[in-house]
Amino acid sequence: MIGTLSNTATRVYSASIHSSVRYGAVLARAGGRKSHSSSSSSSSYGSRGGGGIGGIIGGLVFLVLVAGVGYFVFQRMKSKDPAKAAAMAAGAAGLMAAGLALAKKVQDEAGKASSSGGGAGVAAIKAHDPAFDETAFLAGTEKQFFIIQKAWTDQDPDQSRQVMADGIWQTHRTQITDQQAKGVRSVMDDLAVNKASIVRADSSAGKDSVSVKFEARCRDYEVDAKTMKRKGGDKDIEAWTEVWTFQRAATAVTQVGAGTLSQKCPNCGAPLKVDLAGICKYCKANVMAGDQDWVLVRIDESS
Repeated sequence: MIGTLSNTATRVYSASIHSSVRYGAVLARAGGRKSHSSSSSSSSYGSRGGGGIGGIIGGLVFLVLVAGVGYFVFQRMKSKDPAKAAAMAAGAAGLMAAGLALAKKVQDEAGKASSSGGGAGVAAIKAHDPAFDETAFLAGTEKQFFIIQKAWTDQDPDQSRQVMADGIWQTHRTQITDQQAKGVRSVMDDLAVNKASIVRADSSAGKDSVSVKFEARCRDYEVDAKTMKRKGGDKDIEAWTEVWTFQRAATAVTQVGAGTLSQKCPNCGAPLKVDLAGICKYCKANVMAGDQDWVLVRIDESS
């Protein structure tokens, strides 16, 4: 049974939970790899501060050009007409001041975007989906996080099918099968999420993408699946961080209190229950394709 999230800063899933979906740190010991992505995942984002840096660089280049032209004109005019030379120098100084003001404005805007955790990407999503709310989104992704932990704990990929896009789920299921074949199970005691935050967001090429950084901690070791005797690992609590990327079609909109992050079918509103193909068992819509609502497409380790 999935634990209920508390309202405290640290959300603890359970006092003792077996394993998780930590593909990098845990599954590497069971044939996994550091990151998985579906074929629909996005590897580039339009909101990483590039616009702010570009604006600052452009402003600096502008200043250099103005200073160079002003100096050249000043030298040419100085010997012929000191008064005109002085006027030209004053004009160049005014242009330089304007350039500095422009560069500062761009830098300030970049700082605001950076501190918002998603910046222009979140703004772009809200432009076509005004109901999108970062706090509600994060709360929903935390629920998804624990659902996947539970699926991995039970070595039951059917549970995680209602959360993951096709590509990453197929990998998830394969990893579970590999562990079962080896007769091992990863154990994570005292699993907790200390913080979840949006680190990247983008709305382009017909898709919305939001990456969430989960800062978690737990005891991490491996046991024999039959005897539950420890085979390796460390029972000390260790901190770890992963970035999970969620994606949907840019035509989709937030359904307040509904949708995949609320464990409801975004098409018919019934309790979210899909078959192995990602099809809603009630309305037969392909929910896990990401056409109608958020699905998990990628997990990456993060420092």
